[in-house]
Amino acid sequence: GGDEFEAIFEVRYDETGRLVAGGEVLYGRLNWRGRAKEKGYYRFALEEGGRGDYFDASGESARRLLMKTPIDGAR
Repeated sequence: GGDEFEAIFEVRYDETGRLVAGGEVLYGRLNWRGRAKEKGYYRFALEEGGRGDYFDASGESARRLLMKTPIDGAR
């Protein structure tokens, strides 16, 4: 318990200023209680609208971390 997640994401508004859609997650931060480590990941795509992936500040992909299964037997 006590783990934290933070996300920064795009939002789209119409010409009147009303929120019309959410967009891509641009940044995510994970903080595990009981561990000394906190990790932040940034979205990177080679072209606008292209498929992106998430990397930490040193360029390490988040894919392996996010694919971990938190519950025994969940696969």
